[in-house]
Amino acid sequence: MDIEEKEIGFEGYKTYVRIANPRGTKTPLLFLHGGPGSTHNSFEVLDKFAFADDRLFIYYDQLGC
Repeated sequence: MDIEEKEIGFEGYKTYVRIANPRGTKTPLLFLHGGPGSTHNSFEVLDKFAFADDRLFIYYDQLGC
């Protein structure tokens, strides 16, 4: 499985971004978690569906998470 992980800068802060199937050809899906105190980790179980559906999945952690 092809997974990209990186940090994106924003006004002096950095937030973590994880992309499953970055070469997917269908409309990407952006996953938003519930906020403070949580992270993207609970979505990682969905990775296999990104590849099965040829779709790019984007998970990110909100600032401070």
